[in-house]
Amino acid sequence: MQLAPWRAPSNTFLTLQQEMNRIFENFLPPTRSYEVVPAIDVNEDDGTITVSAELPGVKRDDVTISVRGDILEIKGEKREEKRHEGANVHALERTYGSFMRRLVLPCEVEGDQAEAKMDQGVLHLKLPKKTVEESGAKVIKVN
Repeated sequence: MQLAPWRAPSNTFLTLQQEMNRIFENFLPPTRSYEVVPAIDVNEDDGTITVSAELPGVKRDDVTISVRGDILEIKGEKREEKRHEGANVHALERTYGSFMRRLVLPCEVEGDQAEAKMDQGVLHLKLPKKTVEESGAKVIKVN
C-alpha cells in the first residue's frame, strides 16, 4: 500500500482500525460487555458520614459491606432473572453480574456502630465518625 505524501502513517492505521471494527461489527453478534457500577452519594455532618448507593434489582442478601479505617467497600451481585424459553427477545439492555465499589471516606468511621438498610433499590449507610481523643494528640515543635 503506497501512501499519499500528504497523509501521515498514523491516519492510515486509524483508518485501517476503523475498517476492521466495521467488518467485525457486521459479521459478529453484538456482545454485552456492560459493567454493573452502582452510583454513590456521600454526605457528611458533624458526627456521621451518610452513603447512598443505587442498587436496583439487587437483593439485600447479595450485598456485602465492609469498612476499614476510612475505606468503604460495597460488593454484591445482580443476578439475572429466569429467562422464558421460546420467547421472542426484542431487547437485552439490562446489566447483570458482580460489582465492587471501594471509596475513601472523608474520615475514619466506627464500623461496628454502622447502620445499613435497603429501601426501593437504594442502600443507605450511616457511619458514625471516629472520635479523636485530644489526649492522644501530640504537639511537635519545629526547631
